[in-house]
Amino acid sequence: MLLDNQFNYVSSGGQSGAQPVGAGDILGTMGQGVGIHHSGYLYIWVSNETKDWDVFFDNLSVCHYSGPMLEETHYYPFGLTMAGISDQAIKSQYAPNKFRYNGKELYSQEFLDGSGLEEYDYGARLLDPQIGRWNVVDPKSENSRKWSVYTYAEDNPIRNIDPDGMESTSDFKDKKGKLLKHVDDGSTAQYQQTDDGVHLHYVFTGFNIDVSGKSGENTVNLTTAIQEQQNLNLSNPSLEPDGSTYCNYATMNVLSTVQSATDNSAGIVKPGLANDVVPKLESSTLLTTTDKATADATAAKGGVAILGYINPNFNEKGQRKHGHLATFSVGTNRAKGQIANIGSTNGFLGISKDDGTKHIFSADAASQVQYFILAPFVTPKSLASFGPFSTSQ
Repeated sequence: MLLDNQFNYVSSGGQSGAQPVGAGDILGTMGQGVGIHHSGYLYIWVSNETKDWDVFFDNLSVCHYSGPMLEETHYYPFGLTMAGISDQAIKSQYAPNKFRYNGKELYSQEFLDGSGLEEYDYGARLLDPQIGRWNVVDPKSENSRKWSVYTYAEDNPIRNIDPDGMESTSDFKDKKGKLLKHVDDGSTAQYQQTDDGVHLHYVFTGFNIDVSGKSGENTVNLTTAIQEQQNLNLSNPSLEPDGSTYCNYATMNVLSTVQSATDNSAGIVKPGLANDVVPKLESSTLLTTTDKATADATAAKGGVAILGYINPNFNEKGQRKHGHLATFSVGTNRAKGQIANIGSTNGFLGISKDDGTKHIFSADAASQVQYFILAPFVTPKSLASFGPFSTSQ
C-alpha cells in the first residue's frame, strides 16, 4: 500500500493493491516491477487469510531501486523550507545537500551539539529565512537609501532575487518576463528578450524605479547590455552554423540592444549580408571608422566596437564570397576572447593569429578588416531621458 507524503492512499497505476498466493505447492512471485510515481511511504505485508491451508512466507524478499531524484524541496518566499510537502530520500548514500534556496549554502547543524545558524550564505551577508532579513548592514547601503539596510530583495522575493547580498542590479528576462540573470553593475536597467530565431535579442524596457539612490543606478550600463547580448547570441541554437552562417544577424542583434538602450541611436541597425552592411556602417553618422588598436581599447573600456570584412574573392558563378561582421568582446567576456564571434566557428576568438591560437582571419584577410566604434554623441539612457514612467517589467 502506497501513501503519499500527506498520508493519502495512492491507488492509481497499480501502485497499491493485493495479490493472491495462487495454487498450492507452487513457489510464486507475488509482485514484480511496480513503478512508484509518488513520493511517500510504502507498506508491504503478507497474510494468510485461507483456513486450513498452510502458506509459508519464508522466502520473501523486497528489492527497492531508487530513482535519480534524491530530494524535493519547497520554499516560502523568503527561503524557509515547507517541511510538510518537501521530501528527501531515506538513508541516501550521498552527503546532505547544503545548497538550496537560490542555490545558496544553508548553514545548518554545523555545531557539535547538532545546532546551527540556520542561515543562507550569500557571500556578503547571511540571510535568516525565518524572518526574511539580513543579519548585518548592506555593504552598499548608501546606494539604495529607500530601503532598510536589512531588507532582502527589496521586500519582494517573488519578483527579485539578491545574488550576493549587495545593492540592486540590472535584470535580464525572457520573453515571458521570467528573470534569467542579475548583473551587479551599479544600474537598475531592465531588459527583456524579443523576437525569435536568429533575431532573438534583448531590448531595454526601463529602470527599476523602486530603487532610489545615486543617479548612476538609473543610467544604463552599456557594457552589461552588450555583454549579455553577446552571451545570448552564443547560446542561441538558431545562430549555429548549419551550412549557412549568421554573423550579420548576431551583429545586428547587438546593435538592436544598443539602440534600445541609448539616446540618439535610431537607425544604427543595418540589415543585410555582411558584404553589403560594411559600407553602410562606414557611411553611418552613428559610428566612427577607426583602427584595430582603438577599437580594441574601446571594447576594453566596455564600449561598442565592430569589425567588418568585405570579401574580395568571387566564386565560380561570379558571386562575391561571404564577408564577415562581429563585435569585440566587452565586460567579463573579454577574458574569454577578443571577439564574440558568430560565423563558421562560434565562440570567443582572436582576429588573427597574432591575437590567439583560435582566430577568425588569415594574416592577409585580417589586413583588410575595417573597424567601427560608437559615435560620442550616442549616450546610454538615463531615467531623466527615458521618461518618468520607467519601471521594471
